[in-house]
Amino acid sequence: MQSIEERINEGDHYGALQTLKTLLVRASKKKDMERVGEIGRKGSILLLRNGHATAGLDVSLNLVEIWESSKQSVTEETKVIVQDINDAYMTGIKDKAEGARLNGKFLDAAIEWSKEENQKSNSYKRGDPLFHHLAAKAKLRAGDPGGACQHFVHAHQPKEFAALLFQWSNQGYQNERDMFLARAIFQLLAQENLKDANIVFDTFCALLLTKSIKLEAPLFNFVRFLLKTLERDAYPLFKVLRDKYAPVLRSDPSFDSFLDQIQVAFFNVKPQKKGMAAMMENMLGMFGAPPQ
Repeated sequence: MQSIEERINEGDHYGALQTLKTLLVRASKKKDMERVGEIGRKGSILLLRNGHATAGLDVSLNLVEIWESSKQSVTEETKVIVQDINDAYMTGIKDKAEGARLNGKFLDAAIEWSKEENQKSNSYKRGDPLFHHLAAKAKLRAGDPGGACQHFVHAHQPKEFAALLFQWSNQGYQNERDMFLARAIFQLLAQENLKDANIVFDTFCALLLTKSIKLEAPLFNFVRFLLKTLERDAYPLFKVLRDKYAPVLRSDPSFDSFLDQIQVAFFNVKPQKKGMAAMMENMLGMFGAPPQ
């Protein structure tokens, strides 16, 4: 690695990049995953800290590709490597917005790799929570709170998620504050994460109190009742809630879809098909075809 550092210091970052790629391939062919991780970590960090952002991204993506093709498991060691490279993106690139953008590409690749590996253990099928947490923070540095929220849904950091929602909702119309909260809660519940949904709700409410803000909108009340209903495993009450608040829930076309997912996740009840889908199913039933 010393010769690579010397090349970088001499301004030959392209030569350093090609050497790093060659070393990664050799270590991969020998199935020396410890060596692969060390080369990828040190090489990425050297390039990023010396301002060679594109080359640093190239090496870090190459590392993740090798992990993926080699069926490398997500371990505490690989998580540390991802974190170390993530830190280099944050500190090594002068243009912070560009650093956050490139960092996001690296973390997206890490999340995809972790999705594939976690399928084997049936855990974190949406990707490792740590990687989602790092990606959420990268999105925030890039000025993309919406993108950050999508990662926070899977990051298992509900208090940070609630703080972001509160801050973001302050930038919108005050009468839409409940929409920010509802979307986040519904997404968490669709993942069967009732624990984090409750923490997000409670933390958001606590932040409202610090600013002496009262939130008594119908949608806010629906979310509060929904959480209590799911804790009680009360499907009849769930149906009553959906019917009673149907006019409010029509304010966002995605709400019905999320609530259908929640219904399946918590009560194992498939939603009834509507319109043409229901008509087609009835017609197929008349001819003895099994329901779709």
